[in-house]
Amino acid sequence: MTDYDYIVIGGGLGGYPAAIELSRKGYNTAIIEARGFGGECTNYGCIPSKAFIHMARTVFEAKKLPGIRAELSSYTEFAEWRKNIIERLKDGIEYLLKGYGVEIIKGKASFLGQERKIRIKITDGGESKEITAKKVLIATGTEPAFPPGIKPDYERIHDNRSILGLKEIPDTLIIIGGGAIGIEYATAMAMLGADVTVVEMLPQILPGVDTDVVRLLTRSLKKMGIKIYTNSPVKKIERKNEKVFVEIPQQKTLEASHVLVATGRKANTENLNLKSVGVKTDNRGYILVEKTMQTSNPDIYAAGDVTGPPLLAHKAYIQSLIAAKNMTGETIYYDQLIPNVIFSTPEIAMVGLTEEEARKKNVEYKVAKFRYTALSRALIESGGEGYIKLLYDPKDKTILGVQMIGPNSDNIISEITLAMEMHATLEDIALTVHPHPTMSEAFKEVAEVALERPIHVLIKKTSHIT
Repeated sequence: MTDYDYIVIGGGLGGYPAAIELSRKGYNTAIIEARGFGGECTNYGCIPSKAFIHMARTVFEAKKLPGIRAELSSYTEFAEWRKNIIERLKDGIEYLLKGYGVEIIKGKASFLGQERKIRIKITDGGESKEITAKKVLIATGTEPAFPPGIKPDYERIHDNRSILGLKEIPDTLIIIGGGAIGIEYATAMAMLGADVTVVEMLPQILPGVDTDVVRLLTRSLKKMGIKIYTNSPVKKIERKNEKVFVEIPQQKTLEASHVLVATGRKANTENLNLKSVGVKTDNRGYILVEKTMQTSNPDIYAAGDVTGPPLLAHKAYIQSLIAAKNMTGETIYYDQLIPNVIFSTPEIAMVGLTEEEARKKNVEYKVAKFRYTALSRALIESGGEGYIKLLYDPKDKTILGVQMIGPNSDNIISEITLAMEMHATLEDIALTVHPHPTMSEAFKEVAEVALERPIHVLIKKTSHIT
């Protein structure tokens, strides 16, 4: 039996940063991974989907420029390019782990109990072994979840993993689930010529996202030809030969060559035998943690998607490092702002409070908006489509939240998050020089609107305040 100081279960963004941090400090550290390093993000989520979106958007945007012809000539070549990126990133993570002295163990882990130390069983194929550690970090992430009666066959009915194996763009595609995964794939597929339908059981797509933002995105999606059904829980899904039929309310049956089921995720905790070590979960299986990432067992920590929403790679990364520091005796808390990006077309980014959240929490706020029709770079990038919406404290003029939709939102939101973490005021932002012409100027412009002194927007006094 091999004994370690620390063991990390899971090689994704919730796990490998902690393993590196622990080993770098001189501790005997092992990491257990059942599939491939990088976790869901690298293998099935962030990286392959964003590569797909990047390719689709490049073709789509080029088509809109005068004098340019663009088309996808070989999906096979694209898929190989995407695969090479994934393999390069996975190899890079493994190279770093080995370079920092982390022992890599391939297989599935489950707890056997805790006596003097925590005991873990590793299973790889038909072989198994037992290892022990003083402390353990769980970072096993999530996996696709499906409603009752809806199960992929991985040929015509797909989840977010199997859809990556398609050999060509489908003629028709029904996406069940209008969350981030569903909407990202909807826009990418539509930009490449697929006839796309989105079915969402709730009143709006992207539940929880600012309603003004969703309204603008919905208009853009419909311009692409995407059909959207909300308030439409799927009653039945059936495959007949090369067609799939999806039954929704009002006795309507939709037909497509392929279906993507993007109805959510579930915690990957079922086979860990958490009860044997006293680790508690909520009613959905997510591990309950303190701000230190410590679980109900003081010797076991958890990080990343396995701790619950928001299920974001960058959240997993910061939690992983916080867990590692606390495991080695430091005291640091997980209380950072977590920005969120939806890589639709146009892109959506947000951080902090939405209006709905502010009202629920009885937070006093005011709103300023800056539409991109007055932003020169936006005219070049998107014809002026989009805007930035800022919630701020009317007393101290600090930012409470930002929602934005338009080109390069994914990059601009980082500056906004930093400003909020540093408690920058509207005056600080307005006096920060932004290069011209860039999309980042929108942040400065909306601050000037809030201060009632915009240069590039004609407003009547206080007309921007709601």
